[in-house]
Amino acid sequence: MSKTKWCFLHFNAEGDLNAQVVKAHIAPASLVRPLLTDLRGRGHSHDHTRKEIRTTGMDQPGMVHVDRPWEAFHLNGLSFSLPCEDVLSFHTRIAKLEVRQFAGGQLYYKLHSWLSCIVLRPVHKLALQFQLADRIAKAEERALVFYADKKPGAEILRDACARARNVPVDQVPVLTGDRQPNDRFFPKERGQA
Repeated sequence: MSKTKWCFLHFNAEGDLNAQVVKAHIAPASLVRPLLTDLRGRGHSHDHTRKEIRTTGMDQPGMVHVDRPWEAFHLNGLSFSLPCEDVLSFHTRIAKLEVRQFAGGQLYYKLHSWLSCIVLRPVHKLALQFQLADRIAKAEERALVFYADKKPGAEILRDACARARNVPVDQVPVLTGDRQPNDRFFPKERGQA
């Protein structure tokens, strides 16, 4: 089987403050034309740039630790990475995706993150789903080890706020209570993924 060519599409709505934002899309080159037709049909007519890629990743908002561990997955021509603490979440989400169909009949799935999404053919969706399932335990272990000696993100931001205001940290309100509900990583046995 020949390798799939993958593209990164960035949409530009500069100058149109009323335009709906279109996330960046990662997609097989063979689905770019039907994807653009679909987006235009839903009123998204932004200019875009297209770049062929071999590596990419997705992330969720809110992380302070830029040095956290990542897992790489391989999708027939694309190395696709996720932070370790997101592997379980993405596995849960990809398992719930429903198949979509472009007007031309091509079947696909779309997996969203914060600033981007990836368009997957059914074969790519299954490959990623199996790889995610296979890596959950390893990724969770790596994330637990990494976060074991780290302050929660909310505490890091509280410290930064105190420094910026030049006040003691105890003068900065604790907005999260005893737990840190705004942090993305908790041991998964607590059900806080």
